[in-house]
Amino acid sequence: MLVLKFGGTSVGSAKAIRQVYDIVKGIPESKIVVVSAMSGITDSLIKAGNLAVSGDESFKDVLESIRKKHNETSIELFGSTLKSVNELLDELEQIIFAVYRLRELSDRANALIQSFGERLNARIVSKYFQNMGLKSVPVDAIKYLITTSDFLDANPLYEESKKRAEKIFGRYLKEGFTPVVTGYIGVTFDSSITTLGRGGSDYSATILGRLLDAREVWIYTDVNGVLSADPKIVSDAKTIEKLSYAEVRELSYFGAKVMHSKSLIPAIEKHIPIRVINTFNPNGSHTLISDETSFLGPKAVTSIKDIALVSVEGKGMQGLKGISKRIFDVANRSNVNIIMIAQSSSEQTVDLFVKESEVDLLLKGLEHEFENEIKLELIDRISSKKNLSIISIVGDGLNSDESIQKEIFRISYAYGFRILSVVQGSSENSLSFVVKRGDVSKSINALHSELGLANPKIKTLNIFQFGVGAVGKELIKLIEENKEYFENNLHLRLRYAGLARSGSFAKSDEVETHIKNWDFRFKNVGSPLNYVKTLPKNTIVVDVTNSDTIGMDLLELLSLGYNVVTSNKKNLATDYETYKKFTSAKGKFLYETTVGASLPLIKVIRDFINSFDEVYRIVGLPSGTLSFIFTLVNRGKSLKDAILKAVELGYTEPNPVDDLVGMDLLRKGKILSYLIGKDFKEKDIEFECFTKAKTLDEFFENDLMNFEHRLKELSKNGVVYPVVEIEDKLRITLKSFPKDSTFATLKEGENIFEIYLKNFSGIPITIRGLGAGLRITAEGVLQDILSLEAYI
Repeated sequence: MLVLKFGGTSVGSAKAIRQVYDIVKGIPESKIVVVSAMSGITDSLIKAGNLAVSGDESFKDVLESIRKKHNETSIELFGSTLKSVNELLDELEQIIFAVYRLRELSDRANALIQSFGERLNARIVSKYFQNMGLKSVPVDAIKYLITTSDFLDANPLYEESKKRAEKIFGRYLKEGFTPVVTGYIGVTFDSSITTLGRGGSDYSATILGRLLDAREVWIYTDVNGVLSADPKIVSDAKTIEKLSYAEVRELSYFGAKVMHSKSLIPAIEKHIPIRVINTFNPNGSHTLISDETSFLGPKAVTSIKDIALVSVEGKGMQGLKGISKRIFDVANRSNVNIIMIAQSSSEQTVDLFVKESEVDLLLKGLEHEFENEIKLELIDRISSKKNLSIISIVGDGLNSDESIQKEIFRISYAYGFRILSVVQGSSENSLSFVVKRGDVSKSINALHSELGLANPKIKTLNIFQFGVGAVGKELIKLIEENKEYFENNLHLRLRYAGLARSGSFAKSDEVETHIKNWDFRFKNVGSPLNYVKTLPKNTIVVDVTNSDTIGMDLLELLSLGYNVVTSNKKNLATDYETYKKFTSAKGKFLYETTVGASLPLIKVIRDFINSFDEVYRIVGLPSGTLSFIFTLVNRGKSLKDAILKAVELGYTEPNPVDDLVGMDLLRKGKILSYLIGKDFKEKDIEFECFTKAKTLDEFFENDLMNFEHRLKELSKNGVVYPVVEIEDKLRITLKSFPKDSTFATLKEGENIFEIYLKNFSGIPITIRGLGAGLRITAEGVLQDILSLEAYI
């Protein structure tokens, strides 16, 4: 059995009531419908009573508007007014006129007046169901719901209520009726009508669910479930599919327009799931509220506006017994609700957060209470600050996540709103802080976006980058230029959490300033390793250095579960065992650019191996610089002029001889060998060192002539390139290729790899493309970063 509750807007017009019927008719399971008053009617009833007791005859106009709304709805639905509705309206008028004559409005009378909204509406809704062929009957909750005598904020007495409810609804449900029940109201043992206070109709539904052991309670409203933020503030607020009872209670307490926390109590006690559904989009997204949450972490951000801070300060407060109790006693006597409290660790300051409308009342009470302590200078001052708001982030497990508070402060700094006070620890399900009232919209939008609550969800990837040389700067530029594209199209936010160079580093908020000013002189001296280990696991560690000493730090971070991207060949090419440590660690390790720049080489080879094919031979030119130089030579340019042209265009290392030696080819050859499972020992490596010169001038003076002569001899049979060959051995050599070969068609700076697979009958898979240039390498690193999104 289901309990379906429809709020004021859901039953606020003839059109809405027709929509409710369509929903109820389409649910095959037995159900009970709970209805609120039509939207605005409860407020009108309260207004009429207040006007009448004050002697203001305009209460008559309010009564007339109430009658008009119900009768117009009846006429639209039935063609005429309803006798049962008019009888109730007449009774309401008699009561209001009595209040006017007696100038007396007790809580008992007020509750009676307020009860008419639900009672009128239940009759209209049930009658419409009947007219449409659905067996239905209106049921006033006063027939079964026995409550305490707190007339305007009553609580149920379950034992007697259960007996009555089972008797009444057991018969109706057995006979196939769909009862339409009044929400919001109950009755005392002496038959005085009560109301259940704020959220009363939701409370009525969950109480009924508990009394009758309902399978679920469905709350129909005018939004798609519980949203991640107020849609009036955050345009891309999304429906939260699943929340725990505890999370909803926190959201309710901190200002979100969801179920009142007391409405959850009956469901919690009986573990009855609650669904929050949009009446006007019943098949759309909705929220399930139960014992369980969908995941640990932030789900929503909400606020309480118009808050004031009251501070009780004094050096003599330390050790002063009973100070907190006396503060709360004053608040209680003053009828002031303390929303949050914060106390300094030195016990010299107590901060209280209350509604701005109540601050003067509390100040007056505290000044009177601590009059003697102020005279004795034990308390220095009792002061207040207005125009504040409380922002709360809600989600199970927030207070066990140490990184959240750091992230909130980072966001506040980046978006320019100041956090005045933080309250953490009182609940596992929320983290609250205070901002200026004018910063509410800015802070909520920033947090909603940065914490990944946006719709569609924007995933944040933190980057800690080792290396701010040429490639490092190009990568930073590439990411900064395309941030908007990543967010709008990939729903990714790439955020630099740190930068490091040899001997120094920048962290947290410093990074944004360094990038903005394009200044990479960092103030933090030493290794950033300990700082990196404090970053959340959505951090990708990027190594774009040329360092051969960073390897141990990267391995430690990989062992902790951090994902690493590198363009640095030196550590990987050390030996096969070191390679295996990098590629089999706990964290993901991507290294595409170590061999083929931005070409998808390593991924393609790995995919074939994982598909149970075998790579038995590779022939490749994995150097954009050497490709540029030798392509020009093959086209008739002198070797010297080709080298100088490469230097001029910035394609070479700072010392061009580093490219000519061939050591770069050897490292890349080793990495490719390790990738296909070949652990070549020293005897299995044939490495032709192309020159032993230390400088370019030395090369031109001592080696150029012999090198050109050798090229001339080899080129008789075609074109000549320095290549990596992997088969029975690893060879780094100059090789001649026929003029009709693929190598003969290479363009300047183009890399090429011919991959021979066991299942491809000797025909190689060829991968070729530009392999020279800072941008190309940076793009390759970025591709690896983006591909890790799936694992974070």
